[in-house]
Amino acid sequence: PTPWAGVQFLSTPKLRWTTRLSGAGNPASMPGPRAGNAVTVSPDDAYAYVTLSDGTLQILDVEDKGSVKGSHTPTSTGGTTMCTSGVSFGLNPDISSRPFAVRAVVDYPPVGLPSSRVIATYHPSGEPMWSATVTGEVVGTPQVGGNGKYVYLNRNVMESGYFTMLDVANGGSIFFEEESGATNANETAPYSPLALAIDPVRGSFTGGNGNANDVAIWAWGTDEGRNGEGRLKAFQLPDNFAEDLMSDP
Repeated sequence: PTPWAGVQFLSTPKLRWTTRLSGAGNPASMPGPRAGNAVTVSPDDAYAYVTLSDGTLQILDVEDKGSVKGSHTPTSTGGTTMCTSGVSFGLNPDISSRPFAVRAVVDYPPVGLPSSRVIATYHPSGEPMWSATVTGEVVGTPQVGGNGKYVYLNRNVMESGYFTMLDVANGGSIFFEEESGATNANETAPYSPLALAIDPVRGSFTGGNGNANDVAIWAWGTDEGRNGEGRLKAFQLPDNFAEDLMSDP
């Protein structure tokens, strides 16, 4: 018998619609979806969020042939603004019943070092919620934690990485940060984008078993891993912090 005997295949997907976004097919100097940008479906499966290279967010209605139902463009800071981020969604019932989406943009001034903005907008209108500025370049997409209280991200300032948590209820102010090399000078290096494990319960490390706080995981390596082994780092709030974070008000 063939290895596919008895396998039932799904029918061929049908194309429902296509849409052309700003910049698609235009010169590379025009804003559009580029490397690092993303198309992300909202938690209610009703909208597709598309980030563009200049930081613009377009919100498409998936039931209306991809028509643009909302958008948000970052304000100019006088330099060049770029985006290599997608969006992450969250809900914080302590401050609003409306879900929100976060993304990051990097601002390059005519003179001096770059900074980044983490921008939160309400779903599905794209109405601004808050914008928080941090030093350095945010890498990847900021991730909203499981309870909607914190945004997790990595950013690089020169050759140092910073793991950072932002407080959603306080306008994205920094709740916690730690620089690479803070506990070991040999670990001073830029950080990769991070991934987030939400509501884990079986962490195989001291204090991990039964700890349901989010786990952030990322990679780092000197010389970007070209001349040595890359390594992984992980962060989790302690279990005795869970009651304050997870309990109902």
